[in-house]
Amino acid sequence: DPRLRAACALGAEDRLVLSANSIVPDAGIEQLIEALALLPPAVHLALLGPVRNVAYRATLEDLAARRGVGGRLHFPAPCAADEVVGMFAGADVGVIALQNTRQNHQLAMPNRLFEMIMARLPLVVANLPDLAQLVTSHGIGETCDERDPRSLAVALLRVLEPARQATLRERVEHAARSLSWERESLEYDTWLRALLPPRAIA
Repeated sequence: DPRLRAACALGAEDRLVLSANSIVPDAGIEQLIEALALLPPAVHLALLGPVRNVAYRATLEDLAARRGVGGRLHFPAPCAADEVVGMFAGADVGVIALQNTRQNHQLAMPNRLFEMIMARLPLVVANLPDLAQLVTSHGIGETCDERDPRSLAVALLRVLEPARQATLRERVEHAARSLSWERESLEYDTWLRALLPPRAIA
């Protein structure tokens, strides 16, 4: 789907990292901008999500400018819910850099994780228990120390390697089919039936 890359005015040689989340503190955006400054000039970062605080966006843009990557940081307009997976598919890698600052983040399995998988994106995720376990068990990307821009940059470089992209995309294709509702619903139904009394099932 060309829309995301077109919104960022990217050429065929450019690589696009996608962070999809409300643009708020503790989402790891500052760390991603610092990581972007350590990556090759052809790597760009798209922040796709609603801006909750205009002043905070200005702070991020200022940080990018100071790190010399202002032209590689993009804020594409949010899309409709039924267009999310298609938009995501225009990226080369999806990243979830949630900071481990609260229990909600530590236990997070956000919708965008599964939307990125449905978009067949290789992933870089924070080293949070459930996020890391899913990505590692399916072999669909890298985990990183979300607090450390260098760790983020190294993980992104690994996923962006052309030789690994093909392998990772094959694995993401398998994961997308495995984690679909059509398959997950069968397990859900089994557990639900085990919890309900027989009369309720009948």
